[in-house]
Amino acid sequence: MISNNAKISADLLSQAEAHLFAGELALSEQTLSACEPQEICWQRKKNHLRAKNQFARGNYEQAVTILEETLGSHGSHVLLLADLLLSYYMLNKHLAWVENLPILERNLAKLKNDVSDEHWARAAITCGKFLEELGQVNEAILLYLECCAKTEAGAFWHERALCQLVRCAAFFNETEVLNKYYPLLVQFSLPQAKGFHLSERVHALFMAELSLFGPGEYLGRFEKVREALAGQDEDVRWIFFDMLEMLLLKNCRTSADLLVLAKPFSPDNDYERSLLILLSVGWSNFEKVNTESLAPWERVKVWLLLSPIDSLARARLGQWSLSLSSGSQKIFDRFLKNREKMFGQNSLVLKPDFQIQVQDQILNVDSKKILYRILVQFRNTWEVDLADIIGAIWQTQGQSEGLEDRLRVNVSRVNSLLKSYFSGQNVLQFRDKKLCLNPNVRIL
Repeated sequence: MISNNAKISADLLSQAEAHLFAGELALSEQTLSACEPQEICWQRKKNHLRAKNQFARGNYEQAVTILEETLGSHGSHVLLLADLLLSYYMLNKHLAWVENLPILERNLAKLKNDVSDEHWARAAITCGKFLEELGQVNEAILLYLECCAKTEAGAFWHERALCQLVRCAAFFNETEVLNKYYPLLVQFSLPQAKGFHLSERVHALFMAELSLFGPGEYLGRFEKVREALAGQDEDVRWIFFDMLEMLLLKNCRTSADLLVLAKPFSPDNDYERSLLILLSVGWSNFEKVNTESLAPWERVKVWLLLSPIDSLARARLGQWSLSLSSGSQKIFDRFLKNREKMFGQNSLVLKPDFQIQVQDQILNVDSKKILYRILVQFRNTWEVDLADIIGAIWQTQGQSEGLEDRLRVNVSRVNSLLKSYFSGQNVLQFRDKKLCLNPNVRIL
């Protein structure tokens, strides 16, 4: 017979958890304060929710303390272990979560049929994210598929698993998975989704559409993200940096509008700072990014971003890929081939000391600095007003007499220098009162 205390505790803890997932942290903590469970299982649940509340507030040290004490006093539990690893990650204790991840994997395999579908799916989703961090993408996708198959996990966790599956497939351009599960996520919508659950859904759909439909109109799509997540500023910031990462990794042409859009979003870590460096000042300074403080997967993504211009980054990627399972190696190889195809032979890299890298050649234009300065104007846009480019190069303020002719002469020199690398096409073209970049060329 279930005691009255157990019934009250179960009810209060269920309410506290609902508040937590809705982002109502004060209400969740207030409900937990009213709960005084006597049974060990409910004591463990209360401590777990206390830790999750601390985590949600960004108090990761407190979350670690509560989780470690609870695991020590109440024994092993897959959900507590999964959240402990997540807290280690947020504290940049990467060795700690990497060392403990195999324990979580073994527990999930052993308890697959011995714990509730909901508890298993929740822990497995966290485990899948960590597998992604180690590049074990095939294993992560298989785990998300298992979560989707857990029929008793409930609609909430089924959709959360779908979100991870679609987001992961979108990043790696796994079109077979994406084509099958993106429509399911579009159709599967919980009517009262809010808080972090809503942001994960919006995030997954946004990234999937970037991958499936291309980067066109991404600024308009991002505005819809902001509308859907009004008041959830941190989640919008997180999605912005994921969008920026995908655009840069896929060598999509970005516009000056993206620089304006980035202004309200302060970087939270060195990796996000590195993305902003790449967006704002280009590749010549990106090579100086410090990767020592980065999480394992962030470091790999920096190598990916650098790989077109840095042989050491390419060598590191090759060595790192040897640590992956054969299934994940195949996914990664496909990803790299697609990236190489997107990067193609259409990019100019402006390096320090007035050097231009085009394909495998380094052109030194130190004696023709003006050609370099013209190209610099197109790092974040594909068209510039003639008055603006004249002002930027010759530091004029409205006095452009004779300078437009000088600009035309130097643009002709740019085209003569580079057209042999682009099948005889001009890199720059005049249109009305603008100078435009060839749509088949990107300047980095």
